[in-house]
Amino acid sequence: MLDRRRLLQSVARMVEKPDVRALDLSLLATVREIIAAKSISLYSLQDDNEAATRKLLVPIKGDGESVAAGTPEGFALEASSEFTESLRTREKTVIPIGGGVRIIHPIKAKGNVVGFLVLECEKDDPHDQEIVSILLAFYKNYASLLHDSQRDELTGLLNRKIFDERALQLIASMRSIKPTGDGAGEYCLALIDIDHFKTVNDQLGHLVGDETLVLFVRDMVDAFRGADLLFRIGGEEFAVILRDVDLERAIAVLERFRHAIEERDYPQLGRMTVSVGVSQITSRDFPTNVLDRTDRALYCAKQNGRNQVCAHEHLVAEGKLNVVQRDMDAELF
Repeated sequence: MLDRRRLLQSVARMVEKPDVRALDLSLLATVREIIAAKSISLYSLQDDNEAATRKLLVPIKGDGESVAAGTPEGFALEASSEFTESLRTREKTVIPIGGGVRIIHPIKAKGNVVGFLVLECEKDDPHDQEIVSILLAFYKNYASLLHDSQRDELTGLLNRKIFDERALQLIASMRSIKPTGDGAGEYCLALIDIDHFKTVNDQLGHLVGDETLVLFVRDMVDAFRGADLLFRIGGEEFAVILRDVDLERAIAVLERFRHAIEERDYPQLGRMTVSVGVSQITSRDFPTNVLDRTDRALYCAKQNGRNQVCAHEHLVAEGKLNVVQRDMDAELF
């Protein structure tokens, strides 16, 4: 018989989580606590940046199952007919295996399949699957609410409200993981500003401006990896946290993006350019420190002709910027 009190307690713990990542971990822990199974796994469905038409299945690790930073050990969705079938039908898929069954539940949010919950059990027990179905229904609804509260309404990017939270989480993780020297465990923050975008709204209207922003964000999503975090932090200003790259690699990625935008022909607008500031994130940082450094680099890019990438560390080395002090009194030369 379904233990309703225990189930309600589990759901209550799940909805305490403030973001989708924590919700994923809570779902995994809750199912493992309630359901008796040989194994229980959770997979996130992500775009493969190496091939735009492919999807990757990336395992979500619970407590005690940590993996090296920036190594999403996933595999192509197309490599598994079982997952492909579950994605196609958007329904539970049961596959006989030696000594039992593998049950694949698609996880849905905002009308899309965003991952899979996989159980390997002795049998397809209706009682257990009823519990799983209830938990996934709560997950779908709560994940949708979290998405709406954390995302920019127009572009779908993460919003400014949670930038500090994500940056703090990342900096805390850096304090416990030493960089390996190949970029793993290193992070950079970039601020991207569309040059002269105010004239688009003034001359062509806000409708064209909004359409241009949506297209621009699609180009951003295509240009950066799924593991990078993209934010809209102002009208035409965006932030990117680039994962597992040193400063020089980040500059190369951002230059490639800048060139791609410069060559793009936007409907009703034609060509436009972007100015970019970038700085390395360190384990000693606070979000406000690294944001200030990056903003100063962006300001330098805009004041010196726009359509360029400026790195704070390079500007300091060249004597064009003072080192940012804690009192934030240092100013651009």
